[in-house]
Amino acid sequence: MEGARGSGVPGFQPDPPNPRPLEPFPLALSVSVASVVCPMSVPEVRVERDMSYSVRRARSGDLAELKRMRIALQELLLDKDPRVFRLSGDFLNELDSFYADVMARDENRIFVAADERDRPVGMVMLRILDNARMDPRPMARIDDAWVDEPWRSRGVMKSLVLTCARFLVERRVPLVMLDWANNNPPSGECWQKLGFVPLMTMGFASPVDLAAPRSRYGES
Repeated sequence: MEGARGSGVPGFQPDPPNPRPLEPFPLALSVSVASVVCPMSVPEVRVERDMSYSVRRARSGDLAELKRMRIALQELLLDKDPRVFRLSGDFLNELDSFYADVMARDENRIFVAADERDRPVGMVMLRILDNARMDPRPMARIDDAWVDEPWRSRGVMKSLVLTCARFLVERRVPLVMLDWANNNPPSGECWQKLGFVPLMTMGFASPVDLAAPRSRYGES
């Protein structure tokens, strides 16, 4: 994420550089990238309460639950395909600190769906990205979207996404994007039903395989 003055995003600060070198990724994988244009207004749909859950902004007391849900998401994706691009063990251990930093920035939001005891059962992380090299500027990104299994098919993710959309409309952000693994079809179906349109596919491959004299990928 790159910060820029005069971005129109209150309190925006650039992310600090990543002190860790990038780890090699030796296996092939593809990921769909989708986006949705935010309208100038969002219909007033009552999403704050639906029977037994409510949607609210995450608080510091939720950090342990946010970490639990993100780890559960990674485990689900790895179970679908062990080749999936994943967070490092060190970063997983620091997730609570990472989420605390995200929550401290005014241009970011982490929303949770909480049960009747106010325990988070779903989450989304929303960040506004202001990159001077990209158009439109700014745009937003959704990551770490999760709903606990007993709460699925109850409109929880729809409620979380609508809450994100209202926040982005207020901030006059015209575009929001996310990605999902191609080996998780229910996820892609969910996002497309919510209005996201696939635009790109990112491919991953082993450089060793690509450089092999007789590459299994064939001629092109």
